[in-house]
Amino acid sequence: MHTGKAFRTLLLYRVGATLSYQVLMVAVGWHLYNITNSVVSLGLIGLAELVPYFAFALYAGHAVDHYSRKAISVIACLVHIGVALFLVAKELMGRDCAESPISPSNTSMRAPGVCVVNEIDFAR
Repeated sequence: MHTGKAFRTLLLYRVGATLSYQVLMVAVGWHLYNITNSVVSLGLIGLAELVPYFAFALYAGHAVDHYSRKAISVIACLVHIGVALFLVAKELMGRDCAESPISPSNTSMRAPGVCVVNEIDFAR
C-alpha cells in the first residue's frame, strides 16, 4: 500500500504529539506525587488535565473551521514545548545541585550553577 507524503507527515506528527503529551502528563503526576505523597492530589491533577478539553472544545471547533489547521497544530506544539521547557527550568532552578538526583560532577570542568546528571533515584 502506497501512502502519500502528507499522510506520513500527519501520522508522524500525531504519534509524536500524543506520545510527548502523555510523557509530560505522567512526569507531572509523578513529580506531584513525589512532592505530596498524596493519591488525592494525583487524582486532582488528573482532573485538572481533563477540564480544559471540555472547556475549550467548542472554541477549538470554531478555530479549526475558520483558521489554518496547520497553523493551529504548529502553535499547539510550540505551546506544548514551551510548557515542558518551563517545567524543566522551574525544577532545575528550584533545586540545589547537592540535594537532587542531578548533582555536580567534576566541578572543575563545569560552569558555576550547572548540574550534571549522575544517576536518578527511581526508588523514592
